[in-house]
Amino acid sequence: MIYLSLSLHLYAQATWRGMHETIGGPQSEALLHLKKISEYDIRLFSSDFGYSTHPNDDYRKRKDLLEKMLKLPEGTRITLSWHQCRPDIQEPCTFNTGIANTSFDDKEWTQLLTWNSPLNKQWQKQMQILGEFLQKLAQAKKEIYLRPYHEMNLPSFWWADIKNPSHSIQLYKMFQRHLISDYKLTNIKWVWSISFHPKYLEKLSQYYPGDEFVDVLGVDIYPPQKNTAPDFDKAWMILEAISKNKPKALTEVSRLPTEADLKKHPWLYVVPWGENMLRKENSEEEIKKFFSNRE
Repeated sequence: MIYLSLSLHLYAQATWRGMHETIGGPQSEALLHLKKISEYDIRLFSSDFGYSTHPNDDYRKRKDLLEKMLKLPEGTRITLSWHQCRPDIQEPCTFNTGIANTSFDDKEWTQLLTWNSPLNKQWQKQMQILGEFLQKLAQAKKEIYLRPYHEMNLPSFWWADIKNPSHSIQLYKMFQRHLISDYKLTNIKWVWSISFHPKYLEKLSQYYPGDEFVDVLGVDIYPPQKNTAPDFDKAWMILEAISKNKPKALTEVSRLPTEADLKKHPWLYVVPWGENMLRKENSEEEIKKFFSNRE
C-alpha cells in the first residue's frame, strides 16, 4: 500500500521555522514571546500529546491542546509527537519509569505486535484516544505532521529495540496502519526521526521502515557540549544516505541553524524544542534574526 507522500517540489520552498510549546507549564508562551521580538509570522506549531501529570506534559490538557490547534491561523502547519506510556503501564506515567529507562523483552514484543493479544489490546486503547483526537483535526481540515516513536535508534525509550530494530519498525508500521485503516485518517504526513547522538549513528538504515511508509525524514540534534555548533552537514548526509527521495527536517534542535546552514541544505522545517532551551542555547539576537528572516 502506498501511503501519503510529499513531492520533492517542497525542496524549493523556504524552510518553515516553527516552535515547540506545551499546553500549560512554563513553556506554553513560546509563540507569544517570539511574536514580541520578531517580525516573523510563525506558521509551524509543534507540541506533544502528553503522558503525565507534569505541567509540561499533562495528558489532561488534551482538550486545551485540541482547541489551540483548531484556532491556529489557516495554513498553519502542525507537527505532533507523543511520548507514549508503555501500554502495560498506561497513563499517566512518569518519564523515567513509563517511557525511558525501560524496555520490552522478546516475549513482550511478540505479544505487543500480535493483534488483539492482551498487551496489544491495551495498546489499542491508548491509540483510540489519539485516533479520535486526530479525527477531530481531520474534520477541521487540519493537516498533521505526525512523528511516532521518535529516536528509535536510542536505547532510551521502550519503543526502541537496538538489539532487534525490526521490532521498532513493525511497531511504527502497526501504528500507521491502525490510524489509516481503522480511523480513516487522510490528514497525516508521516515523520520518521532519529537521534543524532554520536554513540548511535551506525546502521541507522536498520530502523528505517522504507519510503512507502514515510513522508519526511527528521533528525533530533543537540550538541554534546554547550557552545558547540551542531553538525547540520553531517546530519543531512546521514538522512540522505537513508533516503534521497524524501524531504528532511530538523525535528528537534537546541541551537538554531544559521542562514548559511539553511542555504546549504533545503531543510523542510526546523523545530526548536521549547522556549527554555531556545533561550538558554541561543542569544536573543540570534533568535530574533532567525525568526525575522523572510528569505
